[in-house]
Amino acid sequence: MSSNNPLRLTTNKNANEVAIVDVFALCIIIACLFVAPIIVVFVWAEKKDWTAWIQAVGSVEAIIAATLIAVGTHRMNIKAQRARQAAEHARTLSNLKILIEETYSYLVYVRDHAKGGFDKSGSAVLFPPTLGSNKSSWSDYGWKASDIRRSMSLFEKNIEQLSKIGFTDLDDPFLTRNILTFISYSRTLLEEISAGWDLLDSEKKDEAENRASENSDSFKYPPGTPNLSPTQKKIGLSHAIARGFMTYYFENDLPVLIHSVYEKIMIRFDTECEA
Repeated sequence: MSSNNPLRLTTNKNANEVAIVDVFALCIIIACLFVAPIIVVFVWAEKKDWTAWIQAVGSVEAIIAATLIAVGTHRMNIKAQRARQAAEHARTLSNLKILIEETYSYLVYVRDHAKGGFDKSGSAVLFPPTLGSNKSSWSDYGWKASDIRRSMSLFEKNIEQLSKIGFTDLDDPFLTRNILTFISYSRTLLEEISAGWDLLDSEKKDEAENRASENSDSFKYPPGTPNLSPTQKKIGLSHAIARGFMTYYFENDLPVLIHSVYEKIMIRFDTECEA
């Protein structure tokens, strides 16, 4: 964002105007309550009564001064408290933005590699090359499925973490509504992918087994394998995604909706953090 952000300039201008008004008001108060009474004493009182009048006026002014100091201290404390709250709010927004960016990057990683083949896309920088892969490709589907499975797990865990945050404390209905929508769409996508793996027909299963035989690359727990544990099902699902059998779920309207909401959230974060 540019340093000439209109919202920031307006805020700074308002703050400067308030500061000028405060200084002007303080000067008037000092003149009226402290300087003016002394001048009145010297002008209207007899010289022999000056001492008594000055002592009397001084006592009243001391009380007024103590009151003004208390009021000024209270105002300073309020300003300091508001500054701390603003700083804390900015830190909260920054941390939340990082979490949502990270969460979305995991989804992008899976989406970009949900087609068959061993080539890596630009989002592959999310996970550095490990044994069985290099910067541009994987050596087989087992390694590709492993990276996809890791990204899917991180995406799911981050969505769970986001779900536990009280967004009403943000005091921003637009941001709250869109983050909750982001969470809802993401959960629905995870459910659809899981259900889609269960619905893969026997033809896909045979196709996967034939490909695995041709490439000497075992397809662990293909669709239709009975009595799988949750972990085994995750392994089977990641192999199905790696081989391109789940491409439809990453190209339909739901990922597009998630991307649209994500962009709205990021624009709002940038506006709030730059203000």
